[in-house]
Amino acid sequence: VECDTEFSIYESIIAVKIKSEIFFPKYLVQLLQDTKIQSNMLGARVGGAVGHLNLQTFRKLIISLPTLPEQQKIAEILSSVDDHIEKLDETISEYELLKKGMMKKLLTEGIGHTEFKDTEIGRIPKDWEVRKLGEVCDEVTIGLVTSMTKHYVDNGIPLIRNSDIKENLII
Repeated sequence: VECDTEFSIYESIIAVKIKSEIFFPKYLVQLLQDTKIQSNMLGARVGGAVGHLNLQTFRKLIISLPTLPEQQKIAEILSSVDDHIEKLDETISEYELLKKGMMKKLLTEGIGHTEFKDTEIGRIPKDWEVRKLGEVCDEVTIGLVTSMTKHYVDNGIPLIRNSDIKENLII
């Protein structure tokens, strides 16, 4: 938050007043979003079930400090990218809404149908059928497998456990 106003804060929030002659505020905003800084902050959390970053730890974070003009340029570039990402996110959201609407229409009315019938799942085109999913699938199983079995090995079916899934990676 960029402001020059007095206010009170909740105990779990750290307020930072920048020395503006050596540190550009928007550079700090970008710096605190850096994955390495985030990792350092998360690794330094203290507390019980809900960890928090304390002031002493925050004050000891080691950061890079380019010259003020370079900080400003870096912040401008990254802010510009953030603006583009925000616009793309808005566009994606609009397309997701469009898709939801299209799905509702296409999956219940189909394409070009004029005659409909009422069924246990709602109104559908007259020439569509209502079937149980198990009738149109070769096999429906629950995804609970605890070990590699001959069936999976012989059929080349990969096994993925919860423990195999890491952030942005499947081992």
